[in-house]
Amino acid sequence: MQTPISYFTDLTDPRVDRTKAHLMEDIIFITIAAVICGAETWNDIENYGKSKESWLRQYLQLPSGIPTHDTFNRFFSALDPDEFEQAFLSWIKDISELTDGDVVSLSLGQVKVDENLIKHEQSKKRSVKGKRLDAGWNNDYLLKILIN
Repeated sequence: MQTPISYFTDLTDPRVDRTKAHLMEDIIFITIAAVICGAETWNDIENYGKSKESWLRQYLQLPSGIPTHDTFNRFFSALDPDEFEQAFLSWIKDISELTDGDVVSLSLGQVKVDENLIKHEQSKKRSVKGKRLDAGWNNDYLLKILIN
C-alpha cells in the first residue's frame, strides 16, 4: 500500500505560488489526522497540529510550521471537492482491501444517522464526540450501536 499522503499528491493545488508557505500534503495530512482524532473546526485542526507538532515533524516537512486555522479554511474552500473526494475514497478503498473489509465505510448521509444512534446509546457515559471516536476505532462498539 502507498503512504496515506501519496493518494493526495496529484490533487490540483488551488493556491497561487506566492501564497504557498505550507505544503499541500502537510495541510491535508494534518487535517485528516485531526479529523480522525475528533477535530470539527478549523481552530480544532490548528490546535491539533500545534499539540502534535513534534510527532507530525517525523512524517511531514512543515517548512513554515503548523498552518493557521485561516490557512486550513482558505485551502479547503478553494480545493476542488470532487477531486479531493476521489483521492480520499481511493485511499479508503485500499485500506479496506488491506484490512479485508474491516474498515467501516461512511457516506455523508450515513454520518447523521450514526450520530443519532450514538446519542441514544447509553452504555458509555461519554459525549457524542467521544462515543463517535470509540465507534470509529472499535468495531464491537460500533456494532453494538448499530444493532441496538
